[in-house]
Amino acid sequence: MGALPVTSFFAGVLSFLGVYLSIQVILMRRQKRVSHGSGGDEVLQRSMRAFGNF
Repeated sequence: MGALPVTSFFAGVLSFLGVYLSIQVILMRRQKRVSHGSGGDEVLQRSMRAFGNF
């Protein structure tokens, strides 16, 4: 297996992970009605940091 198929595979997997994390943050922001920052919510803060550290 060459480098290109391996790279393409991991790029695809990681892109799906990035989309999943961003959707989690978006849905949580809508649920808690927070547009900027975490609004003092620890669960939202953790979700934001998980996406930010990705």
